[in-house]
Parts: sequence; structure tokens; C-alpha cells
Amino acid sequence: MILIACNSMESITAAAALFRVRPDAEIHITSAGKVEWSLSQIKNRRDKELHIIGPGIYCEPVDVFNELRRLQGKGWHIKWYFTGPYLEQFQDEIRKYADFIQHDSKSLIGLVIKKNQITDPVSSALSDLMDKKEGERFEFYADLIHSSIQRYFKFLDYDAVPNIIGKIANPELISDSDRAAASRHRRYGSRSLSGKSSLIKELKRMIGKVGDDPYCRVLIIGETGTGKETVARLIHECSPRKEGPFFAISCANLDENLLETKLFGHEKGAFTGALEKRPGVFEMAAGGTLFLDEVAEMPLQLQPRLLRVLQEGSFMRVGGSEEIKVNVRVISATNKDIMMEVKKGRFREDLYYRINEITLKIPALRDRPEDVSPIAEDILYRLSLERNKEIPRLKKSQIESLKKYSWPGNVRELEGVLLRAIVLGEWNFDKILSHSMMGPLPEIDVDRIKPLAEHEMGYVLSIFNALGGNKTRTAKVLGISLNTLKLKLQQYQSFSKEKNCDA
Repeated sequence: MILIACNSMESITAAAALFRVRPDAEIHITSAGKVEWSLSQIKNRRDKELHIIGPGIYCEPVDVFNELRRLQGKGWHIKWYFTGPYLEQFQDEIRKYADFIQHDSKSLIGLVIKKNQITDPVSSALSDLMDKKEGERFEFYADLIHSSIQRYFKFLDYDAVPNIIGKIANPELISDSDRAAASRHRRYGSRSLSGKSSLIKELKRMIGKVGDDPYCRVLIIGETGTGKETVARLIHECSPRKEGPFFAISCANLDENLLETKLFGHEKGAFTGALEKRPGVFEMAAGGTLFLDEVAEMPLQLQPRLLRVLQEGSFMRVGGSEEIKVNVRVISATNKDIMMEVKKGRFREDLYYRINEITLKIPALRDRPEDVSPIAEDILYRLSLERNKEIPRLKKSQIESLKKYSWPGNVRELEGVLLRAIVLGEWNFDKILSHSMMGPLPEIDVDRIKPLAEHEMGYVLSIFNALGGNKTRTAKVLGISLNTLKLKLQQYQSFSKEKNCDA
């Protein structure tokens, strides 16, 4: 028997139920864009039984029908299992060559179990799991399956998904390494540093070296959208601290008081609205890694506190008197020329040397056009998983269009363009990247730009005043807690006093 399954959790669990009773099955993995190719690879077998579980048709339908006709002519008995409306337009044609099995089952596995009269308890438990789609075991299987799909998709391991199907069918075969792979996928998702350029290969080599040392502090420098947090997470993942927590916090667009409490926590009663003691990210990241993004934006008045915790390994919560010892690795990042910030007096020189024991520079995407294709494929794969939607591979002409663009927003901009293509169904990247699609960028008078915090303050105060100063109603309208609103109003009052003094 040959079993062709789609690369989705629904299809893989259904395939496992069938494999449970037919352990001799030869497993092939396909997608909606590869059904015709997968069928074309089937050669003569003594047992001419084919089960197709889950895929839609996103390639040329006529080619799929021709392959089905070829197999039927050679005596193959074909069953095609499908739930949902995606094949309705093709079902009459499919039924000419195959037993097209579709009904209102909650899941594919229920369809497979009913049609094949599978009664063993493992398959029944798996079916219940897919019906409920919740719980710790479901989450584990989801991570296990998606990590194997990731390995398969990146052509690192062609046997990854068939192997996992066999293990889900026989749970006693699931190993510690499988559990570790599922755990890594849960914590880091499909994050990776894609690319084949010499620049990215050298960066990967350096990540491995600095990751081996659990203490050295790293400063990551790169333009906006290059993936600085991804690099920080990869350093953490390949370090002895990988079993510990990873916390990330942006130092931009937060005033000094709010950033201080987020970093170091606060005691109960430390300020108005501090109704309970709360730890900061330094405490929560103990034993692991703390990533300080946009570190050059940290208010100058707060920098001595960061310097002290880096020097002494201890700090006090806001409003507290107890020294708290922490063992945490700090990785920082910036898109600015931080030495220029030092020369201008906006960043402490001694702090710069503390956070910059090792420097990693992420190259801009325009400097490595050969990496555009693998990065785009990884992004499309992740987006297809998030949306449970088959997305076609990019054609050579489309990749060339992407490589010609300069990508001022780097990988983040590339992801936005690909997402726009998926949503709009427009795969002409020359058109997408033109101003006719995106709209011309307005000229900006930098001197007149207000900080984001000031815009927020104006909005919150306008709602507050419109509701006659009623804090409870204002918090409800804004969708925030009453304590958060009180803290913001207190901060706005302090800001107004400082502004009046400056005036």
C-alpha cells in the first residue's frame, strides 16, 4: 500500500491512524502544489492500493487527473480522503478515477477511521485529540509534527515526516530527542537564520562560538529589520543557558520610570498604582538570557543602574532595599552608530564597553541578494503554517524581481511584501514593489515629529476629558486596567511639569 499525506497536522495524524493498521505502507509527503508530481512518482507495485489523505489541488488540475487516469489504467485502487469545500469543484472528475471520500467528520482522522473501520485504542485516542484540539498532549503532538515538517520543508531530512507518522502511530517509539525537538519548536518556533552567502555563513559561525560561552555579553549591530532578535535567540539556543528563559525588551519609546520598573521590578507601594510586588525581566530571566533591543535608546538617567547590575550582578527593585543577586546573560542590540551616541553624550562610554564584549554585525539584505530566495521560502513556509494554507513555490522570474530590489527595510520588509502577495493574490513583485501598489512615501519634516509617547498621551487625555474625568469609564473605553490608567495619568502629570519647567 502507498500512502500520500499532505504536510499538515490534520493529514499526518490521519495517516498515523491508517499506518497503525497498515504498518507495511510506503509513506510519501506532498502538498497541494505537488500532487501531480507525487502521483507521477508511483511506480508499479504488487499491491496496487493508494490512499491520498488531505491535499487540495493547487497545481494544474488536468495534470492531476491525467496521473489518476494513468494509475487507474494500471489497475490501481485509489481512495482520496478530504474534508472541507476546497475540492468541490474537482470532485466529479476525481470520482472518475478514485473513491472520493468526503463527509462532515470533524477531522480527517475521523474520516479515515470510519472508512477503514479502525477500532484500536491508539487511533481512537488520537481521533479524540484532534476533535478537541486542546490540552498538553495535543500541544506536544503539534510541536512534534511541525518541527518535522520544518525539517522536511528545508530539505534537511526527507524522512522526517514519515518517521514522525510512524512514531505517532506507535507512541512508545517517541524518543527523548523527539521530545527535545518538540520543545525547541515550542520555544523558538521556525526561527532560523536563512541564507547561503559567505556573510551569513560567517555570522552563523560566530553565533556558534559566542553561544558556547554562557557569560560573554554580545552587542548585535544591524539595520532595522535584519533580524537582531532572531540572532539573539539563536545565541541563547546554542548556549549552555538554552534550558533557561529568554526575555526580550525594547528600550525604545518607554519613559525612564516605566522602563526602570520593567527591567528591575517594583515593591508593593513603590508608587501610586503599585498594589503588589512585581519582578522585572532581570529577575525573570535568571539562569537564562535577557535581550535588550534598541539599547542606545535607553534614557541616560537609567544607564547607571544597568551598568551597576552588569558590574555587580545585583540590583534592587524600585522602592526596595534588598539586594537581589542574578545570574543572567545580557545581549544588546542597536541600529545606531553607538560610538557616535557616546561622543554626543547620549550613551555612557563605560556602559558601552560593558555590553560590548563581543560585537556581531548583521549584514543588510541588499548586501547578500543570494539570500533572498531561501529567506523568502522560509517566510512563505511559516505563513502557510500560520494560515493553514498551501502557498506555491516562487518561480525563478519572481525570485529575480525580489533580488533586484534594495530592501531598505531588510527581512521585515520582505516578509511584508510576501504577506501582501498572499492576501491580495498578486504575485507580480515588480507591481507590488512599485509606488502604484504601495503608495508614494510622504516627505517627512523630522523636526516636527512628536515621539510616540506624546501621541499616546494626547489620545488618552482626550478620551479622559471627553468622559468628564471619569477614570473607570476611561479605562473601560481604552481597554486597559484602572491601575494602568492611573499610572499613565501620573506619568503625564510629571511630563507636563517637566515641559513647563523647560519652557
